[in-house]
Amino acid sequence: MSVLHLPVTADVLLLCPGASLKDQIGLWAMRHPEWHVGWSQGWSPPEIRPLLRYAGTALVDATEDPARAREAFLRAVARLGTGAVAMYTETMHDSLELFVRVRGALFLLGPLGDEQWEEYFRRTLRTKKASPVAPLPARQRPRFSPAVDYGERQRAMVMNRFRAGLGWTMTDRN
Repeated sequence: MSVLHLPVTADVLLLCPGASLKDQIGLWAMRHPEWHVGWSQGWSPPEIRPLLRYAGTALVDATEDPARAREAFLRAVARLGTGAVAMYTETMHDSLELFVRVRGALFLLGPLGDEQWEEYFRRTLRTKKASPVAPLPARQRPRFSPAVDYGERQRAMVMNRFRAGLGWTMTDRN
């Protein structure tokens, strides 16, 4: 059974973090309460997919299980892009660094110090705060648009003919 801990939106999402990574990020998060940190112990796609939907950046821990971390990494890159995903590990694994760097993402060999985490999050989260994801305002239609109004009138006329049982003819299409 997997345990999911995640606020509604997470600025930083930790995928399968080990105790060391949780401690490091926990210390960073205490100094930065304006950022929300979420984490998931699950690896399966149904568990990861909804979490990535609301995440700003993802940090995948490959220390304990690099094979599963690769899968989670690929899903995170597909959803968030390479600039918002990094792979973290405290032990070197065969070809893991090459796997990550070929895709254009960061590879973090830990444990990292406070200054290193500050620099990483300054680069990663700065871009997110500078361009927040927010719904765009609805486009307002001009007060009078002959093309739009004519099309709406034509559709209304055809629908009224259907309701009256008259159907439509070839001349109504033009």
